[in-house]
Amino acid sequence: MKKALIIFAFLAGAFSSNAQLLWKVSGNGLQKPSYLFGTHHIADQTICDGIKGFNDAYNSVEHLYGEVDTDKMNGIATQLKVMTRMKLPKGQTLSSLYTEEQMKVIDAFVTEVMGVGAKSFDSYKPVMLSSSLQVFIAMKLFPEYDAAKAIDSHMQTRAKKDKKVVKGLETIDFQLDLLYDEPIEKQAADLLEMAENAKESEEAIIKLTELYRQQDLKGLWNLMMEDTEPEEMEDLLFKRNRNWVEQMKEIMPSASAMFVVGAGHLPGEQGVIRLLEKEGYKLEPVW
Repeated sequence: MKKALIIFAFLAGAFSSNAQLLWKVSGNGLQKPSYLFGTHHIADQTICDGIKGFNDAYNSVEHLYGEVDTDKMNGIATQLKVMTRMKLPKGQTLSSLYTEEQMKVIDAFVTEVMGVGAKSFDSYKPVMLSSSLQVFIAMKLFPEYDAAKAIDSHMQTRAKKDKKVVKGLETIDFQLDLLYDEPIEKQAADLLEMAENAKESEEAIIKLTELYRQQDLKGLWNLMMEDTEPEEMEDLLFKRNRNWVEQMKEIMPSASAMFVVGAGHLPGEQGVIRLLEKEGYKLEPVW
């Protein structure tokens, strides 16, 4: 369930006085500042309106970088590739990964959340079902959320309309590998844990969203760190953070940019904020 939290951390509300989602990056020889902005998968663009100085920061940059180029993610070729990667190897089924009793638990959970039984997903990898369940749970908990207004895609669409350069820090293939190439046994265990702890799964999503609304990066970090295995943090966060910072070092001297990435990547000793500081940049919260 903790890995699911990390991925999920991959709504407008009352912000705390210690807002921390938007950061100015300056110093270290930069002629113009760049910005780092943390997002949440069920937050929409209205959260930007609550951050004083957000529009000034956005208007000042020439480039906008997301984790991936969302237009490419939504393309037909990519969707076909995703469908292929979602499927279990030939001859293997979802139900074959569990005992009869375990499958009953999963089926009850899937039916309650999605309105259809787990048998409907028998040819799919467990992580596909885990990811879908997270989305359905979030939609139930936050019915006001409009996926069409998600921050990541909204910001990229806005930037392209404004003639800014829009790119991704990662390729779509990389993110598909990250999500779907984990050992099937581990995927199966994570899905079962999610089903066996349904109430805790909902509570964790609620807490994560509340912390994001408060722009509490420290709280987000502490929640994600609870019982999380070090190798999961390394693959899902730390290694990617280091790669992004290396790219930022190349991008920022020649063009001011806003980097729009999951808020879970910002905090911690190996988070993007601290890594940039270690490289000699000055990081200041904007609110």
